[in-house]
Amino acid sequence: MCIIRACFQRLGILVVMRKKIQVSILIALRNVDNSGFEMWTQTRLEEGPLYGKHEFPGGKIEVGETPLDAVIREFHEEVGLNIENKRDELKLFKLHQYLTEHKEITLYVFMVKLNLDLLDLGIWYRVDYQAKSQYLKGKIPEINHDIIDDLALYLEKNFSYIGF
Repeated sequence: MCIIRACFQRLGILVVMRKKIQVSILIALRNVDNSGFEMWTQTRLEEGPLYGKHEFPGGKIEVGETPLDAVIREFHEEVGLNIENKRDELKLFKLHQYLTEHKEITLYVFMVKLNLDLLDLGIWYRVDYQAKSQYLKGKIPEINHDIIDDLALYLEKNFSYIGF
């Protein structure tokens, strides 16, 4: 691969090598109705550009791990709650891919109904189907706006059919 890259560079062709990363995240939902829903986020405490932002629990999928196993493990590690008993209720909502300068990231976005009081650990946000995530600008990572807005469209159409 390095030989090919060097050849392209000699020809003046820019070669961008991106690290491929697979991540599972979980959107915990409650109070889904015909006007909107509540979703739970946690505050990112890890130093970096997302420090202080509210995000969904999740993380990298380890070698040999399924996306579902990863989201259950990550939720337990980050939130301290074991949701193994919710395995059959965890629904893969979407695969969301995006690029950064050095990474190609695939997000496995799961959703589940959780009526737990997680307030000490994070924040429940109410999302209106019409306004979507607009009012969260600056509070959440930019990529999450697309995910939340897609989720709002999906739930608005299907909330009475999906058991929430």
